[in-house]
Amino acid sequence: MNTNCKTSKQQMSVEQRQQKLARRRSNYKQNNDKGKQVRTSHPSDMSTMISFQDLTNVNLASRFYRRPHDSEVEPSTTYANRVPSADTSTEGRYFRQHIRSYNHVMSVTSPGVHVDESLVATGRGIYTFRDQGAIYHKIGGFHPNQGSRPRYLQLYIYDTDHELQNRMMENPILNQAVVYKQKIPHQRNTFVIVFRQLGLKPNVEDYRLLIKERPSNQPQYNLPSASQVATIVIGGGDEYTIKRARDINVINCDRKLTKVQETMGYYDPLQYHILLSFGAYGWDIETKTNVRKNVTCREYHSYVLQIRRNDQSILLKSGQLLQQYVVDNYVKIETGRLRWIRRNQNNIRYEVYQGLQDALHDGRE
Repeated sequence: MNTNCKTSKQQMSVEQRQQKLARRRSNYKQNNDKGKQVRTSHPSDMSTMISFQDLTNVNLASRFYRRPHDSEVEPSTTYANRVPSADTSTEGRYFRQHIRSYNHVMSVTSPGVHVDESLVATGRGIYTFRDQGAIYHKIGGFHPNQGSRPRYLQLYIYDTDHELQNRMMENPILNQAVVYKQKIPHQRNTFVIVFRQLGLKPNVEDYRLLIKERPSNQPQYNLPSASQVATIVIGGGDEYTIKRARDINVINCDRKLTKVQETMGYYDPLQYHILLSFGAYGWDIETKTNVRKNVTCREYHSYVLQIRRNDQSILLKSGQLLQQYVVDNYVKIETGRLRWIRRNQNNIRYEVYQGLQDALHDGRE
């Protein structure tokens, strides 16, 4: 048989050999492309990009919490007529131009930040988000005070029949249809599910809302469930449960806002609805790698903000909201460093005093 194969090859003309070689190369290239398509969930053709909202059901830090393949993620809802953000239509451009405002009207927490608009007012160069002073995220009661209109968390619980109108009162220049489409991911947002359940209670004033920290035994590859992120407590509730760890206790009507700790995993999903529409936790002090090593806030966001080939990162495509997110988390990193210096003054001063004593001792000699 080998002899016959050699004879047939010798009888082939140069043109036939070239055609056979070209077919082999073409088959190899097709098989190689198919293998790449199986190994990645991201299309290489930017014209086939999935829409902005389709990308929200992922964990930002896939290095620390593995991002599931597209085939493993259940469809969150019907995505017909969703908000465009990667197209060039008028609606898409308007959405990108006012993306911070759209995120603001959907946020659960209020951003305590003084934005410096002097640089933007010059009209020169690209938009730059610049704040003055510290940044605080705060959360109030789930029922508005007398004479006040509902805002932030209250929009998910109080007077939900007029929710869209109340959101439009936050910023009337926004497109009402676009604001309405932002409600699509609510069906799978673990935080919003609990808020809606509380709003259905007949005597809502008899309840408390407990927003929980990330559970230590949460499966690594799963988004948190509704029962893991928040709990509805009847009346005063169990004192041990109310005062536990770093949970947030939200009561019916509270004139005093509660600060959301920046070291908690719910800090980002409560504020950045567009970036984390399905309630995935952000960084917290318990974030670890697969080898159980703690991950710092700087390491976490260095990985999240990394630009990768063929990576359709919702964060890197969010324009002005990306700038706000980066500034917010940079302040979070610097706050953590200052907190460490404040809490370790005894050790820092001891080293300074020891150096001074050594210098005096050497001088005497």
